[in-house]
Parts: sequence; C-alpha cells; structure tokens
Amino acid sequence: MTYLLQNYIKPLTPEMLAAFEARGFDAEEFLALNLGVGEHSERPGRVAVPYRQGGNIVGIRTGTLQTGFAGLQEAAGQGDCGILYNIDCLSDATLADQPLIVTDGILECWSAMAAGF
Repeated sequence: MTYLLQNYIKPLTPEMLAAFEARGFDAEEFLALNLGVGEHSERPGRVAVPYRQGGNIVGIRTGTLQTGFAGLQEAAGQGDCGILYNIDCLSDATLADQPLIVTDGILECWSAMAAGF
C-alpha cells in the first residue's frame, strides 16, 4: 500500500509554499523538515500529508490552506488516517529524553517541529 500511496504525492508547488509562508512558515525551513508533504497528484491545489506508522505511509490526508482559517480545510483521507499524526515519535528511542508535545492539529505539529522540538 505504501508504494501506491506515495504515487499520490507530488512536490509542493510555489503557490503552496507561498500559502505555508502566509501561515508563518519559512518555506526553506519547512522543506528541511522533510515531512513528505506535497500536492495531491489527482487533486491539484490540495496539500497531501502522509500518515506514517512503523515508518511506512499508511494513509494520506488532503486539504486546502485557506487564509483566515486554521488547519487544512475540506480535509479528506485515503488509507488509514485514524491514527495520531506523527505517531512514530512515541516509539523513537532517540526521543526518550525529550518532552511529549501534543498539538491540536497537523499545522501546529509542524510549528513545534520547525521551532526545534
């Protein structure tokens, strides 16, 4: 399933990077997080967010970034998106001495990661 789901994610477009910057993210720093986020190949203009479990992509959540709204709007999922986003951090032994940060949504998680957590 991972191979099929990976085919749904294309690189972020300049317009999407601009939308992330409008949300306060630095595009270069966001890309350096290497989250696998991109544009959905079958739904142009929609952000595709991979959900991983055990290092494998098990689902993709898609949505749009709209000015004035929090989170991904018009969100929809493919595969298993019923797990916590970034769940693999809970079993990562290299993070055992780090604080557990629980966020309300994906964008907030990315903000914490961009801040160095």
